[in-house]
Amino acid sequence: MSSHYAATHGRRRFSGRDPSESHRASTPLELLYDLTIVVAFGTAADELAHYVADDHIAVGIAGFLFASFAVSWAWLNYSWFASAYDTDDWVFRLATMVQMAGVIVLSLGLPQMFSSLDDGGVIDNRVMVGGYVIMRVALLFLWWQVSLHDPERRRTARSYMFSIGTAQVGWVACAVLDLTVVPAFICFTGLILYELAGPFRAERNAGTPWHPHHIAERYGLLVIITLGEGILGTVASINAVVHGSSGSSIAVHALANGLAERGVETYAPDTRGHGASGTRGDISYLGQLEDDLAHDGQLHLRRNRMPAIVLPRRADREPQ
Repeated sequence: MSSHYAATHGRRRFSGRDPSESHRASTPLELLYDLTIVVAFGTAADELAHYVADDHIAVGIAGFLFASFAVSWAWLNYSWFASAYDTDDWVFRLATMVQMAGVIVLSLGLPQMFSSLDDGGVIDNRVMVGGYVIMRVALLFLWWQVSLHDPERRRTARSYMFSIGTAQVGWVACAVLDLTVVPAFICFTGLILYELAGPFRAERNAGTPWHPHHIAERYGLLVIITLGEGILGTVASINAVVHGSSGSSIAVHALANGLAERGVETYAPDTRGHGASGTRGDISYLGQLEDDLAHDGQLHLRRNRMPAIVLPRRADREPQ
């Protein structure tokens, strides 16, 4: 049992896969990595939708494109490396999981980046860049392993290491210099072009042994997973049109009665556009729901898909 595990998952040399290997397919680890990428795409798309709805279209598009490059470029580099050097040992698996953690960190930093871009001041992309650097440093480590184990492509591996390493220095510098919008995008454009040129410089030394059918499958699977998220959003939108943006406040009546019995003055109205409030899914202007909530302080229980807004006040503190 232990000898079989060692032979299957033990430490292996990064000497390159056979590009003509038959039945080469994506591994479960690669598919799990794809799911983290889809989470990042979903977060960026959610921010895009928010800013487009607020009529800040340029901000939404610019932020989405910047986020999409970071996510897509990291995925591309990982997928091509895995096609050529996936050893499926604990070192490769650990490096992949580190990259997955980087994707999550990057996703967490997207709202701050979009918000700072909308403010027009200093671009706050530190968390986002931190996640990107985590992903890229893990890949740099893998290329270092290739430089040790694959003498034929040592110069290629070192070229990748140099390009990735120097680019990360540039991204960190842009993040810590507190650049405003225009200087930041000049810096970003230069670094993006530098990153894009890296593989072309490296592969001129000696091409890596990537597998054409594996790469084609990887691209296809990512497109399918990403389209699946688009279908989910479409279904949610159609559901809002057909059934209204949410349900009736009847669902919280039992809770409202329980609170009332304990002396808490409680209201459970149907939010505008919900339940029996009128035309379902309809408001007159952006911000109208917030204006409706500008009441005089009672506890409001509302069943909808917006974040809960609770304004508590005990009945015994209110003059009768």
